[in-house]
Amino acid sequence: MCLWKGLARYYTVTVDGEVNPDAAWYYARPSPLARRIRGHVAFWNGVGIEGEPEDGRRGLFDRLSAWLGGRR
Repeated sequence: MCLWKGLARYYTVTVDGEVNPDAAWYYARPSPLARRIRGHVAFWNGVGIEGEPEDGRRGLFDRLSAWLGGRR
């Protein structure tokens, strides 16, 4: 339980038969201060995400780069 975000729910990630328990998590009902994380999943413990978002939304890195005048 995070006092700022709320109660996390965890996923076990399995790739090619390799099991990585609790390697992903989300907040089903984040606190009002953390409401922007609703619908997002976080990863750690060696999990990498490749590819582009299916809905075409740009990520934070892309937006920061654009705000700072950089190109990707």
